Amino acid sequence: MAVPPRTYPWQVGLRSLRDADPGADAGPSDRQGHPPSGLLAQVLITKYADHLPLYRPAQIFACAGVAIPLSTLAEWVGICGVRLQPLVDALRERLHDEPVLHTDETPVPMLAPGKKKTHRADLWAYATTSYAGSKAVIYDFSEERPHQSLDYVAPRAHPALVA
Repeated sequence: MAVPPRTYPWQVGLRSLRDADPGADAGPSDRQGHPPSGLLAQVLITKYADHLPLYRPAQIFACAGVAIPLSTLAEWVGICGVRLQPLVDALRERLHDEPVLHTDETPVPMLAPGKKKTHRADLWAYATTSYAGSKAVIYDFSEERPHQSLDYVAPRAHPALVA
């Protein structure tokens, strides 16, 4: 008995793009100029969850028959970030209501634009406790130190901040 190949949602989006007009150059969006949501989700997952640089999904999509320029993928990531900002803001407000927050500061080297040296930047994580009603984590990136990130997450006095 043959097992049918597994089809992922982003592949359906690519297939519809590829098969839309066989004579036309395969473009990155549907007829209205919008990429399928499954394709956007796949780009974000490969970048942030799988930690792949954007040229890798571009190569994968090209193998599937759709050439999407790297600049287009980068633009989609930026647009998704802007569109998801209200969700981040709502999550931050939700963290304000928690009686206890866990924090973590991780130093990361950052290449200074125009220079060949790195300097220290910080990645902060703020998380609810394991006993909280809702599980939530917010990440914040800061180029300077001391970091004003506590003002970002907890502008008013917070009852308990656990480092």
